[in-house]
Amino acid sequence: MSGTKVGLMVGGLGVQVGAVTWLPAPNLNIIEAGRISFTGRQTIDQATYSFGGECTRLRGAPTVNDVSVSIWFLACQEDLDAVRAEVRQMIASVARSI
Repeated sequence: MSGTKVGLMVGGLGVQVGAVTWLPAPNLNIIEAGRISFTGRQTIDQATYSFGGECTRLRGAPTVNDVSVSIWFLACQEDLDAVRAEVRQMIASVARSI
């Protein structure tokens, strides 16, 4: 998991990328879980928007299912906490399916 990929996905938006946070594997079928957070600002028509988001990657064990899932979200700063909570619930559901 590389912070450089975040810059490429949202390039040109003044993005600040955090370090990778390695997460405990949610179950035995997942061998790697990590998260990168990012924030930024974008000015459009004299209005400046602040945003943030995360990319979470889950990697399944090759002996079980050999799958990788990356889940991205981007939200306006004022909505970030609510969106993060919903996305993390979705990620927990996805992790149970791997």
